[in-house]
Amino acid sequence: MSDEQISVFVELEAAIDLVKENFLSIKKNVGVDEVIMARKGLAAMLELLQDPFTNYIPPPQLEQYKSRKVESVVGIGLQCEQDSTGKLRIVSALKDGPADLPGIQTGFEISEIDGRQTRDENMQRINADLNGAEGTFASLNVIGSNGDSETIEIERRPVDVDYLDFQLLTDNILFVRIAWFSGTCYQTFLEKLEQYIENGIKGLILDLRSNSGGSIISTRNIFSSLCDQEVMYYGMKIGEKNTKDRVLGEHRFSLPLVVIINAATFSAGEVLAGALKDHGRAVIVGTRSGGKGSMQQVFPLGGQIGGALRITTATNCTPQGHIVQDHGITPDHEVEQICSELFVHDGPQNISAEGRAFRSKVRLEKLQVKYGIDRVQSVWNAGDLQMNRALVELQALIAKEVDANQS
Repeated sequence: MSDEQISVFVELEAAIDLVKENFLSIKKNVGVDEVIMARKGLAAMLELLQDPFTNYIPPPQLEQYKSRKVESVVGIGLQCEQDSTGKLRIVSALKDGPADLPGIQTGFEISEIDGRQTRDENMQRINADLNGAEGTFASLNVIGSNGDSETIEIERRPVDVDYLDFQLLTDNILFVRIAWFSGTCYQTFLEKLEQYIENGIKGLILDLRSNSGGSIISTRNIFSSLCDQEVMYYGMKIGEKNTKDRVLGEHRFSLPLVVIINAATFSAGEVLAGALKDHGRAVIVGTRSGGKGSMQQVFPLGGQIGGALRITTATNCTPQGHIVQDHGITPDHEVEQICSELFVHDGPQNISAEGRAFRSKVRLEKLQVKYGIDRVQSVWNAGDLQMNRALVELQALIAKEVDANQS
């Protein structure tokens, strides 16, 4: 650090000392808290970099952020959604989680969490209230379908979170939804896909719509299992030339592959789709992805400030040199799908079938309020156009492979 830089921070410290010595609060219980000021100051300074992915993570949010990296989260394991009136409705408890109880039923309203009203509350705040330290209790005021209310105390503990969904669409076509690349999701992906191949599937649809990213290590393992090429992307770090990102695992699966993406496909989802496209390994269907081609690293902070800095440390491009940031991945077959969230199951996948249906119903009602009943109903009646096109493309790939094997 230069002398000039040191002097800036000396001046800042002197300015804070002036505030401490001279500030007279006209409000009760308001004083100069250096730790809070430092945290707020860090956040404000990083905003000047105009990078939405470089920010300060305060201590309360750090544990929640870390939990997205693994296969479990500490909380009560409850999926909720606000309906068109702002009421918080139960979608489903995560299977075998703490909230998997008789009094927690799909469609019931949660009016309060720990005494805090939930109506029209920010969903990020609600999820933070549901999660918390292991061994603590969440107090939910639950209103049933008959209007009767009940207070339910649920202990927070580690809950298994599954971000993969496997569905056999036909005798020979498998659909795999990856909602998030969690730390070890590739292990489940490899094991289950091998089982389905042994049972005779001939093609795979990989749904990456609304996948916001996750572990690049898991992504690299999944890529290497599907493609025999070495490079998944090129990365650029500060002060370095472009470097190859080499695969981690071994090539296992050569079956025909179609990938679906949309405007909410970001980060690792874009890396995987872009690599499979560039290497000619998959047909890409959907709409152009979101264009988040930067990568972040989290640096924990010690001392009184605590929390962590999440800093953009690299950017990437596809194997053929296509820049992802702000450009996204363009599909081979563009299929516009307004209100695509009607057909995409985001978040944890280990919820009940009843919960999935209810979530779709709630989202349908909310979109009808926003766009009009007739327009949204026509979308719903037409079905998942992107999935339908993916099926057509995959069937063509399977037929082509059959012809090649017979000739």
